[in-house]
Amino acid sequence: VKWTMEVLCYGLTLPLDGDTVKLCVDVYTDWIMALVSPRDSIPQPIIKEPNLYVQTILKHLHNLFLP
Repeated sequence: VKWTMEVLCYGLTLPLDGDTVKLCVDVYTDWIMALVSPRDSIPQPIIKEPNLYVQTILKHLHNLFLP
């Protein structure tokens, strides 16, 4: 999961005109749902410790707002 999150974090640094950024955001928004209602598509480590992982996800999403 951590390696995948690093890949998604990198994807969020790419130009906004491609589909990659949208797909990275889609994955992260799905995973953030672990806080409310876990789904089968969410990895087990995130379901077990959603607060820890969502904190990291929010830090990664910050990359969307960097110049």
